[in-house]
Amino acid sequence: MSKTKISHIDRWAIWLGHNRKCCYCGDMLELNNVHIDHVIPESYTQRPELVNILKDLELNPDYDLNSPENLVPVHSHCNLQKGDLIYKSSSIRHYHEVAKSKYPAISKLINDFRQKAQTDTQKAKVLGSIEKGIVEPEAVWSVLRGTGFAPEDLLDVSDIIDDLAQLMKTHNYSQAIAALEQVKKNRWRQLSDQARYKLTLNYGIAYFNLDEKLLGAEYFIELQNYASKDDAAALGFIALGYAIKEDFTNAAALAEKSLTIDPENQNAALALVFIHKGNITPATLDQLIPVALQKIPVVGINIGLALDKRKYLAEAFRIYQDLDNSYEQIDIVKCEILSQLANNRILTLSLKGAHWLGQFNQEDKDLLLYALEKFNGALEIIKNTEYAASKWYLLTNRGVVKRALQDKAGAIADFNASLQLRKSFLTYRHLFNLCQEDKGKAEELIAEMEGLFLTDQERQQLLISKAQLALQHRQISDELISAFTVELESITSAEERLFWLNILVELLLARKLVDNAMIFATQMIEDEFGASSGHVIRAKIYHLNKDSKEKIIQELDAANSKLGTTADIITVVDIADMLMLYKDYQKAIAVLLPHTDIHQCSELTRKLLKAYFGAGNHKRCIEIAEPLLAEDENNTFLIEYLVQIYDAAGLYRKAIELLEKQLSEGADERQIRVNLALLHTKVEEFESALKLVENIVDFKGIPLSFQFLIVDIFEKSGNYAKASSLALQIRNDKYNDGEAHHYYCNYMFKRRRKAEMEPKPAVIGLNTFFKIDTDDAKTIEKVIVAQASRHNEIDPSSGLYQKVLGKELGDTIVFGGDDYKVINILSIEAHALQDSLAQIEIFYGDQSPIKSFKVRPDSGGDLLHQMRKAITPFLEEAKRLEDFYKEGITTIGCNATILGMSPYKYWQKLTRTPEPGIYSLDDNETIRASVTSFKEGASMVIDLTALLSLFYIDGLKLLELFSSQMYISSLTVAHIEAEIAELAELKTGQFVSHTEEVNGKVVTTFEEQAELESRYQSMHELLEVIKRRCDIISPEISEDFFNDRERNRTLGASFNATARIAKDKNAILYADDQVFKVLIRNEQVVSCMSTLVLLELLTNDSKMSLAENRDYLYRLALLNYREVPMSADILYKIVVHNSRLLTRQVMNSLDMLSSLYCDTPNVLGILIEFLYMLYSTNRVIGPRTDIAEYAVAKAFSGRNVAKMKEALLFNLKRKFSVLPLEYNELKRVINKFF
Repeated sequence: MSKTKISHIDRWAIWLGHNRKCCYCGDMLELNNVHIDHVIPESYTQRPELVNILKDLELNPDYDLNSPENLVPVHSHCNLQKGDLIYKSSSIRHYHEVAKSKYPAISKLINDFRQKAQTDTQKAKVLGSIEKGIVEPEAVWSVLRGTGFAPEDLLDVSDIIDDLAQLMKTHNYSQAIAALEQVKKNRWRQLSDQARYKLTLNYGIAYFNLDEKLLGAEYFIELQNYASKDDAAALGFIALGYAIKEDFTNAAALAEKSLTIDPENQNAALALVFIHKGNITPATLDQLIPVALQKIPVVGINIGLALDKRKYLAEAFRIYQDLDNSYEQIDIVKCEILSQLANNRILTLSLKGAHWLGQFNQEDKDLLLYALEKFNGALEIIKNTEYAASKWYLLTNRGVVKRALQDKAGAIADFNASLQLRKSFLTYRHLFNLCQEDKGKAEELIAEMEGLFLTDQERQQLLISKAQLALQHRQISDELISAFTVELESITSAEERLFWLNILVELLLARKLVDNAMIFATQMIEDEFGASSGHVIRAKIYHLNKDSKEKIIQELDAANSKLGTTADIITVVDIADMLMLYKDYQKAIAVLLPHTDIHQCSELTRKLLKAYFGAGNHKRCIEIAEPLLAEDENNTFLIEYLVQIYDAAGLYRKAIELLEKQLSEGADERQIRVNLALLHTKVEEFESALKLVENIVDFKGIPLSFQFLIVDIFEKSGNYAKASSLALQIRNDKYNDGEAHHYYCNYMFKRRRKAEMEPKPAVIGLNTFFKIDTDDAKTIEKVIVAQASRHNEIDPSSGLYQKVLGKELGDTIVFGGDDYKVINILSIEAHALQDSLAQIEIFYGDQSPIKSFKVRPDSGGDLLHQMRKAITPFLEEAKRLEDFYKEGITTIGCNATILGMSPYKYWQKLTRTPEPGIYSLDDNETIRASVTSFKEGASMVIDLTALLSLFYIDGLKLLELFSSQMYISSLTVAHIEAEIAELAELKTGQFVSHTEEVNGKVVTTFEEQAELESRYQSMHELLEVIKRRCDIISPEISEDFFNDRERNRTLGASFNATARIAKDKNAILYADDQVFKVLIRNEQVVSCMSTLVLLELLTNDSKMSLAENRDYLYRLALLNYREVPMSADILYKIVVHNSRLLTRQVMNSLDMLSSLYCDTPNVLGILIEFLYMLYSTNRVIGPRTDIAEYAVAKAFSGRNVAKMKEALLFNLKRKFSVLPLEYNELKRVINKFF
């Protein structure tokens, strides 16, 4: 492919010289689809092979590869398919001879075109002037048309088309749309219809590939405004657009017309697929879509998808395989249908209850493993490319396949990797389904999903995920139930409504709202789905509510009596499942038999077999299952079922024969070996059992239950050492899996109870459980371990650990002021402690080896401690956020968003909190840039922090001193309006109290009704000033929606909107959030300023007196604005305001005396004047000394202290000549620093 830009004249001449045909395929070639390709690739310039190629073609060594003799016009897809491949010598010679034969005609065309272009160089100058903005296009169009020259000729877009082709090729569709937007914004009016056609087509293709198919369809349809009525390619695209929008009448007519002109037009063929996708079946396919068109890749793929969605899995797979075999290399797009097929199969298997690879039949395995192989191959091809969209797609779907194959870790890794490429709801949902047990991780994923832009269907799926998580962890809120109820009203599908109603019933029951659940069951489920479904739901409600078995069976009997001859299979299965849950297998059989064809291995047949097995009727099980297996010898379910039946019936030899046959056919060897070995132990063939399992070293993919079965085989064979070491190895490999500890604990206790190999210890030592009690029945039950790290272990460094070690039965332990007596000591395996307490108590009953640690559970002090422990992380998080703001890591908007506060409220909180206070100072570079922009009359956009600064220092009138245009975001105004609305509600009462933690102290303030009324009126005045002085606008919708949403979450929506307005209007960003301005200035290169800079500008322009300036600075300091420039009188006023005490606010102000903010000559004058004011008016020695000491320390900070001291004492002696005592006191303060 060419890296050299081919001029538009050369491109046109080569295309015409080859009779407008593609040199590689011979089909007609439209100008908007022309690629110019090098027969001998341009990349061979630096490669040694070039010498031999030129020699074979009898060309000079210095032959120019960019000569028209080496250039041919081709279709874009022909060019992309060839790439930098070089054909065989015969092919090169052929194409080179073709190009050479066209050279005379092409050369003449090039000369003619160039001569024509040179005759009017002024036209080129006009174009340059237009593009540089020197003259307006309309001012010259009429003149040019008068000369017979069309202005469209000036604006060739071939270069843009080339760039777009490259972006499309690399899947950078969003960048392509951004480039198109620039053309549309700046050059669209001057383009010819042909140019507009090209660009509109690229719009449609880009949106189509971004899965914005409806938007893409709009652009395809728009092509009819620019294309010829007989243009087959255009008609195909327009037909596709109408088909996507489901206007099938227009789509069919245009597709037919397009195919009449060009019988192989792939877009018209694709339109046919979209038109008929709801009716495509294997029987109708050839009638609806001509066979020849089915072989076109994009058409075949979409036919496969249509068949797949209509559940024609085998036919869809056949079409995919046909396409696959027709390509020399793996094509990424082919993975799409494979993914759909794999997902379809995974869903089908999950409905059957298949949970790992061993339960799939051979067809299932082949499909999933084949899918995994294809995904691996496709990812390998594109691993070093920028195909982010394809990588995301492939990683997500490979994760789905890995999950089906029980590779949980691999699936999670793939889902996390795909989320790094695209924040997709689909991927989040897959990851959520794997992480539900980890409540913290699951909640984090839900929060991230809530931040995405969701479709209605995705929003419903997210609500279901919330319900699943709430049910799993038994934390159901009224808000969730309310949201679920509201959403239920919008569900129309009967199947979906039943699913949602079932979940809603579970939510209501979990919240102990039994009556509400029963109402839903009676009024909604029964009314919509029949009496039988209503009885089933009521039975489930009674079950979940732990009602009596009699009531549940009564409802199930009623449900069965209402079943018709054509009963819903789901209802039949539900009734049977619940009956079997309560061990009433005979009734389950009676329910299933009338609806089951035992000659088919259907879901009902499987349930019936399970019921017969539960009833102990092994003979009937065998009578049904054996004929079915004879018809389907590879049916994994039937094989495993019969093995289980033979095992239960004592027919071990038959079970062994069946498994050996399966093993010989190449089934998953490890699982079969384990099952076979267990059967051999039952017939006491221990040597055979050991041979089957002794070489299994890789346990990946084998469930834990089977791994510990191998342990049992070694145990039963008498190899206790091997059994113990293997159990320990399995537990170590799965140490983060609680189930591994459960199995390990079970094995060790079973072994000890059976063999009694170790006596119970006489004293409390490491790895022991002890129980102690007191006379009033308070008990402590605990475990001592060597390296405690679990929630129910004792830390070896704790006092209790030291108190109990070495104690014997009957000994006394003093703990918490009580005397405890040791009444029991048991040895246990500490490694089993990771399992949940609930599981172990269920497993062991009253003999549970692990107990919880409780001391006086009714103590109010303990409850208060638990409460403090629970809220401490949240208090610490808020404090960390303040620290981040102070350190310049976060912004006001960011912290407010994280804490769920209005930025107005968070700003108020900071103004009431001297530590950290408000940071707004700009650096010198920012100040210089803003001053320059200000003097040039630049407009200004005001953010919330700046607006509040002016409002609270009574500085809104300063806005009237500017003549420049001012803007404010509508979201900023919304915060003001929200505050007004809140005040309107509050001011109806007598007073309002505010309680908050300030500098570690709880402070409560009161606002009376009059104060609230005054603030309400002031806020109204603020709103009026905004409306009068500023343009309230909203920024245009961002093209990068996902990035914009992330910025809303990190900056705050109103602040992000303000920044975007500043960029769009090229305005000065006026804000009083230091970090926010730095971020926006660095990212968007806009000028920024603070209130401090604003005051300085007004003072320098003589629009404000120095006294007014200082008064405003003083007010800012009282608002706890940090880094406010200080004078002696401002410092003194702040000290007086703080009752002449060294408060945090006073220290903040005195910080400005350091070398970071004030030069040495100025600081001496300010410090001396301030100290004089302080000492000449304040007679209380303690506080004034503290203040003086802090002020001197700040003034000395970062300076030559010796010189500073000398100058300070000299000037203080002169200033304090009439205050000798005060001077001596200050002298002592200053000498402390030496």
